[in-house]
Amino acid sequence: MSDSPYFEDVNIGDELPSLSKVITTGMLVRYAGASRDFSPLHYDQEWANENNVWGGIIAHGMVKTTFTAQLLTDWAGPSGTVREMKCYYRGPDKPGDTVMIRGKVVNKLEKDGEHLAEVDTEVVGTEERITTPGHAVVVLPSREHPDERPSLVRLLSDEARAKRVGSILGEQYMEADQIQAHMGIPWTPYTAHVDSTWITMFAEATEDFNPLYTDPEYSKNSLHGGVIAPPTFLAALDPSYRRGRASAKPEPNVAPNTAKGGGNGWDEFHWYSPVRPGDTITAYGQWKEVYDKTGRSGALRFLVREIEYENQRRELVARSQGAVVRII
Repeated sequence: MSDSPYFEDVNIGDELPSLSKVITTGMLVRYAGASRDFSPLHYDQEWANENNVWGGIIAHGMVKTTFTAQLLTDWAGPSGTVREMKCYYRGPDKPGDTVMIRGKVVNKLEKDGEHLAEVDTEVVGTEERITTPGHAVVVLPSREHPDERPSLVRLLSDEARAKRVGSILGEQYMEADQIQAHMGIPWTPYTAHVDSTWITMFAEATEDFNPLYTDPEYSKNSLHGGVIAPPTFLAALDPSYRRGRASAKPEPNVAPNTAKGGGNGWDEFHWYSPVRPGDTITAYGQWKEVYDKTGRSGALRFLVREIEYENQRRELVARSQGAVVRII
C-alpha cells in the first residue's frame, strides 16, 4: 500500500509533517465520554476554578498523547505502525488553545526483524511552550524486504495470568498513602467488549479521521489487514480511572487530576497487537512503584501503575505504565 515512507528513504534529522489541533470544551467532553475518564477537571468550569491551581478546565494528558499518536500514525501510513510511545506532561493546555504537534527522526535501527525509526515528539502550546515532550518508536515498511512481517504475538500463560488477578480496585482517586499500601498487589481485572461504534467514537473525539479506524475496504490492504482502534484507545480500558462512574466527583484533596492533589506525570505504551472491533480486552494492573522528586511545584510523589492488556485469544495486546503525581 502507498502513502507510507520506506525505511530506506527516512533520514535522521527528518521532520514529520506537523499537526495542528484546536482544543475545545466540546472535544474534551467527547473524549471524556469515549475514554470514560470523567474527571470534572476536564469539563466542569466551576469545579475546575475552585480546585485547579492552573485556573479552570484543562485538557486530559491523554488527549495530548492521542494527538501525538495521530501525528505518528499519519506519518507511518497504512503500511507502518507505532510500536512504542512515551509522553511527559509538563504543562497544561486549555480550551481555546491551538497546539502544534511535531516530531523529528533521531535514530534508525533494525530489531526483531522490524525496521524502526525513533522519533522525538512534542506538543507545543501557547507562547511556544512545550507542554508535552515525548519519544516514540515507529515501524516502517522496507523496500528491500517488502514481505517481512515479523509476528510479535505473545501469549500470557495461566501462571502469569493468575499472578495478575487481584481483588482490589486500581483507583487513582485515593490518598497517596492508600495507594502506597497497595503497591505490588494485583487489581481486580477490568474487561470490556470493543465494537466499531466505540472505536469510531474514540477516534472522532479528537478529530482523528484516519480511515484505518472506520473503513473496512481501505484497512483490509493495510499492515493490519482490517479495521483497528487508534493506539491510545487502550486509555479507555485503564482500570485506574472511575470508568463509567461519574456519579461521585472526587473531593479536592483526593482527586489526582487537580493541582491540589497532583496530576498525571507521564504515560508510556508498548504495543504488540492492535485492538480490533469484536475484541474483548482484559486489563490486568497494579501499582508498581513510588518515588519522590522535586519539581517546579515543590516536593512531588510519583505513583506508577503498570497494566497489561490481553484479548480474547489470550494474546498480549500491549503493556503500559503511567504515573500519578501528588504534591507532598
